[in-house]
Amino acid sequence: MSKIEWCDRTLNPIRGLCPHECPYCYMAKIHRRFGTGQETTEHWNDVYDALLRVRKPTTFFVGSAYDIFAEPSLHMHEILLFSAFKNPASTVILLTKNPKAYKFLANKHKRSFLGASLDGKHYTDFNGGHDLLDFISVEPLLAPVKLPETSARALIIGGLTGHGSPYKHTPIEWVDDVLKQALDSGMKVFIKDNLKDYMAPLEAKYGVSLRQLLWKVRG
Repeated sequence: MSKIEWCDRTLNPIRGLCPHECPYCYMAKIHRRFGTGQETTEHWNDVYDALLRVRKPTTFFVGSAYDIFAEPSLHMHEILLFSAFKNPASTVILLTKNPKAYKFLANKHKRSFLGASLDGKHYTDFNGGHDLLDFISVEPLLAPVKLPETSARALIIGGLTGHGSPYKHTPIEWVDDVLKQALDSGMKVFIKDNLKDYMAPLEAKYGVSLRQLLWKVRG
């Protein structure tokens, strides 16, 4: 089971040091600590097997530790989505800082959800991917964010976890601002547990649940 609140399981068809090298990446810290990740390895067959084998309805976040669209192998992505399409129990969630790559996907089935990652500090390359998004993930929220105009119907908001980060505290004003933008656009919003102290006052302010998603999650 996943520790990520909005999915059941994570799968990583590519393993190694992600090309984005985000300074807050937990996997980058692990690789630096243990001297791993210098070689990138691919494990697509393991992912296909997991998507095809599951019988209980399961939400898979594919690429949780490595942005698989950073340097896209598009043929593999097509097979990934096709594998999920063949099994009605599998739902696939994809997330990238390179959403323009989604425009090369020829097929997208109703149990796949395409997301773009923003943090307010680092660049996300939309360039043609605006109309393909199902959701935007602002996690971690490192600075005030202006949401781009996209087709996204949901927003995930989260703070930064881990020790010793200068970005660890996320002011409620930043959360409130991006939340209002989302609600004004008719988006569903899911606030992660690491910002749960803000949930009650913001739910009271806006009169909506802030644990909404486009897909079914645990609990």
